[in-house]
Formats: sequence, C-alpha cells, structure tokens
Amino acid sequence: WEDGYFSKVASVVGGPPLQQWLICAATLSCVGMFEAKLCSSAYLLCGMASRGFLPSWLAMRSAHGTPTRGILLSALAIPLLASCSFSVVTEIINCVYAVATTIGFAAFLWLRWKRP
Repeated sequence: WEDGYFSKVASVVGGPPLQQWLICAATLSCVGMFEAKLCSSAYLLCGMASRGFLPSWLAMRSAHGTPTRGILLSALAIPLLASCSFSVVTEIINCVYAVATTIGFAAFLWLRWKRP
C-alpha cells in the first residue's frame, strides 16, 4: 500500500473517468469531514464559553445562531498546525488526548468519591 493506491486501482478497473471520479469523491469527502469537525469544535467552544469555562466573547453568536467567533478561532488553529511536520502534529494530538483522558479520569474519581 502506498499513497494513491486506490486511484491506481480505479484507473485499472474503470479507466481514467473512474480514477478522476474517485479522486473528486475523496476530495469532497475530506472537505466535508473538515467542515463537520470545524463546526463541531466551534459549537463546543461556544458551549464551554456559555457555561463559564472559556471567555464569554466566545459564547456570542451571529444573527443566524452560528458561533462565528468559535469558527474563526478554530480556523486560525488549522494553518498553525499545517505549518508543523506530521510528527509534531501527532505529538500535539497525543499530548492533548492524554491530558483530556487524565482530566476525565480525575473527574470520574472525584464524582465517585463525592457522590457514591
């Protein structure tokens, strides 16, 4: 397996039209996943701000109910991460995941102790 393997298989099976269709479908799929992740993280930031865990300016929404400031903040993080190498991004993600897991486990222990 290597990069571009599926497009090569599509070219062999269905010729260049199938290869181009597969590349376009994969591109649109990646864009859709990116947009979904961007919007979900923006709503997460907005929800945390409305509960007082983040600054209140992130809780403000547009006239349509969209958390515009959360979207902009999330969108600013993408170029910063894109400028890093893959190994640095992987290390950052692993560190954030470890901290989140530790906080979640600490919350579990605290709740178990305080509210058995």
